[in-house]
Amino acid sequence: RIMMQTLVDRASRPVKFWLLANFLSPSFRDAIPRLASHIGCQIETVQYAWPEWLRPQTEKQRLIWGYKILFLDVIFPLSVRKVIYIDADQIVNGDVSELWDRDLGGAHVAMTPFCLDH
Repeated sequence: RIMMQTLVDRASRPVKFWLLANFLSPSFRDAIPRLASHIGCQIETVQYAWPEWLRPQTEKQRLIWGYKILFLDVIFPLSVRKVIYIDADQIVNGDVSELWDRDLGGAHVAMTPFCLDH
């Protein structure tokens, strides 16, 4: 929740979060409308079934990593034109609109520099 709150607090425009429903408890799913109201954002869920042709994973953490890395381009509805992925344990220190508005020059994936400023 800290990432969500810090992102919304620093955002210059409305924010929408997408959560993987595959890993949410029923009680958390029920709490999503209250969480969205409390934080001041939109929250929707997406679900994706692990492909049968891909080796099954038994560890939950590996499943989560697989979903966020391997399937990022197919998890969301086609109407979603851009996604900014931020790990849930991060604190957002600036407005992500700068990332959203950045022209990727035709690239499909981009990453921010990591720890260039010490």
